[in-house]
Amino acid sequence: MFIEKWWGEYFGGTDDSYTLMDYFNKDAKEEYCLANIFSDFNLDDNKPFDGFRDTEDIRFYNEDGIFHQDIDVAIDFLLDIAAITLESLHSGSVTLKDLDSSNADKTIVIIAQSNTLNYLIGILRDFTENSSAYDLAEMCGEDDMLEIARQCKEIINELENYL
Repeated sequence: MFIEKWWGEYFGGTDDSYTLMDYFNKDAKEEYCLANIFSDFNLDDNKPFDGFRDTEDIRFYNEDGIFHQDIDVAIDFLLDIAAITLESLHSGSVTLKDLDSSNADKTIVIIAQSNTLNYLIGILRDFTENSSAYDLAEMCGEDDMLEIARQCKEIINELENYL
């Protein structure tokens, strides 16, 4: 797995990661458009890049539209999306079981249009430059935040290859 060097310590493994896995496992669909993932989670792609420093109103609803799962920390969720998108772009697909052994053995593909990928990169870049302003900083020490930001820069550099 290409993202193996990032996935596990700071990427993946959070409650928000599990919510994202639930989203991918909710139906038999195998192909996902990055813009639709944003839309399905109520992520406004007109929001300024720094608009994700505090988490609010990010969730997805199940098929009946009643039950929903909330995202607790927006940047955690976006870091996971970035890493999974990178894996899909690099390898052609992602097997969810490779991300967490408790997942179904489902393979997904994420399609990323350049405008949506640029938007995600912009958010990540704001995080790398202002990590202490994000609500994640309330839960992590300064050294961890600096390391997450450093790894995020690596992912940004890789994602830019697909623009």
